[in-house]
Amino acid sequence: MSNNALYIYGIIKTSKNWKEHGIKGNNVFLINGRDFSAIAHRCEEKPYISNNPIEVKDLILAHNNILDKAMKNFDAVIPLSFNTIIKTSEEKTAEENLRIWLKDNKENLLKIWDKIIGKNEYGIRIYYEKKKLLEKIKELYEIKQLQQKSQIESEGVAYLLKGKIKDEINKKAQEQIFEYKQNFYNNIKELVSDITINRSKILLDEEKNLLVSISILVDKKQIQKVNSYLVNSNFYFNIAGPFAPYSFINPQESNFQDLQKSIISEVSETLKNKGFCRNG
Repeated sequence: MSNNALYIYGIIKTSKNWKEHGIKGNNVFLINGRDFSAIAHRCEEKPYISNNPIEVKDLILAHNNILDKAMKNFDAVIPLSFNTIIKTSEEKTAEENLRIWLKDNKENLLKIWDKIIGKNEYGIRIYYEKKKLLEKIKELYEIKQLQQKSQIESEGVAYLLKGKIKDEINKKAQEQIFEYKQNFYNNIKELVSDITINRSKILLDEEKNLLVSISILVDKKQIQKVNSYLVNSNFYFNIAGPFAPYSFINPQESNFQDLQKSIISEVSETLKNKGFCRNG
């Protein structure tokens, strides 16, 4: 089958030429529109799939590697999902379909570009020390009162009070976790261009004791301020990045969904569910 389709890594605002080697060594180049250009390689009209998780991971890494290189060479990059493939239609080539979409979505792409230009995404995970937190809760006046009461009550009442003490400690701990989480979110929000919480359940018996996982959109000065703030917080944390700003691209705002419905073959749900996509 001929390579009459286009695999699209992302969108950039340039009229320059740029070449790289992408997925499976394919020649990556730019397809220039009037205002925006697509980072692409020619391919067959079918997605890249494999039953081998390691091979799938390598494909995703190759996709993200092109985006990382684009971020170093251009002011920004609007990332597209793994396996975004522009197909031919009855009357138009894949390249013609792509240029039409770039033209029709100029205003939406400009809004996104203005938001992300000169900025990258970073992921931050902040942890709390469960042992210290529980020790702090146990020192609270109301908890100590319940503990003292359980020591002088009958065996049956004492048993019920122990259950109440445990519930109260968990309740207070969750309240403290929520307060920590809100403080980190509000303080970091003041230092960045945009912020989003990565949803995850926080459990007291979780091994890593994750407090909050967030993604931030920042320039070089902002990430330095965020790092300084976290260092002075006395909490364990991890910063990953820079990444292409997947978390801050709204598919509805950019009309990517309309494009996907008509001429794009998206990554299969199987691969998405395995968590290989950075933006998944």
